[in-house]
Amino acid sequence: MEILRILFIVSGALMALLGVPMAIGRVKPNVLYGFRVRATLDDPELWYPANRYAGRRLIEAGIVSTLAAVILAFLPDLSEDAYVWACTGVMLTALALVVVRSFRYLRRLRAARDG
Repeated sequence: MEILRILFIVSGALMALLGVPMAIGRVKPNVLYGFRVRATLDDPELWYPANRYAGRRLIEAGIVSTLAAVILAFLPDLSEDAYVWACTGVMLTALALVVVRSFRYLRRLRAARDG
């Protein structure tokens, strides 16, 4: 169980750390890292605000995932399987919310620019 706990805590922390350069606008348009969709890759004016937003959401998702991994580890009757499923569910849900919220924000950015 200790290895699983460390794995999920480190994964959540890594997710948060990966969001920091995006959130502070340090990631230039590229094909490997960032909120990389056609609209952001084609337009630097969209890239930076969209990536700052996505980076902040990624930091939040990482913090939530890390906290969940720590809190769930202290539940007395939680089996290893249940711990893995719960941590995985929290992490995947948090990441899905990052993606959905980032696309919604991008749509608002594009509407403000075009409207």
